[in-house]
Amino acid sequence: MTMNLKIKVTFLLTLLFLNGCATQGVKTLAAIDETKSILVVSSMGDDYELMHIGTTIFTNKYKTIDVNDWHLDSAIEEKVSEFVVDDRFKLSSHDLSLIKNDMDKLENGEWSGNIKFKGFDEKIFPYALKENFDMVLFINTFQREDPVYYTGLQVSGYGLYKRSLFGSKSGKYYAISSVSLYDTKTREKVAGTIKSMSIFTPKYDNVKGVESIDYKAISEDKNIMLELILDGIKYQLKDLGIMN
Repeated sequence: MTMNLKIKVTFLLTLLFLNGCATQGVKTLAAIDETKSILVVSSMGDDYELMHIGTTIFTNKYKTIDVNDWHLDSAIEEKVSEFVVDDRFKLSSHDLSLIKNDMDKLENGEWSGNIKFKGFDEKIFPYALKENFDMVLFINTFQREDPVYYTGLQVSGYGLYKRSLFGSKSGKYYAISSVSLYDTKTREKVAGTIKSMSIFTPKYDNVKGVESIDYKAISEDKNIMLELILDGIKYQLKDLGIMN
């Protein structure tokens, strides 16, 4: 076997391994033979991440802009509840703003198949049970090794990622999300998966770093970001067999 062929085989095996580890519970969901009512809960958050990774660490720049008034989580919950899915699953969204205001943010970390959300057990599950939901569909972001430009750095959330290397410049919008299904009564995770999405944008190619990019500039990208996040969720729902 040639060296190039060995590399290709190793790469394919790695992809298969990662995909197998990332998606859980497909067979469990496939075995469901009755309609399940599902409450959609999004916790992607209000932090728009901006980063510039250069040729050396001295040119790396990071910045976060609060986009609370975008109401992304509410928009995600509403849009996802309107997705056309398998008849066995009935997705719904409720106004959860008051409940989520009392919850701490997600504890980010390398994805391990377990969701750690302070207040999730005490707030969301009792509400879902009271409203007669069978399951909770939880959408959140997390931190993982760079899936956008493969630098080996840790990347999380959603936003703008700029990369420059020896004079060449590139920029991408990105969104990293995880979709998980929980049983409302047992509070146990039934299924889950992850997805990283990114698309190129030339908009900021002539902007040095990210320091000068402000709220006004990224506000023009709100709909693009929402669609990118929603596309990632669609991919995950299809992987889980919930969406055709």
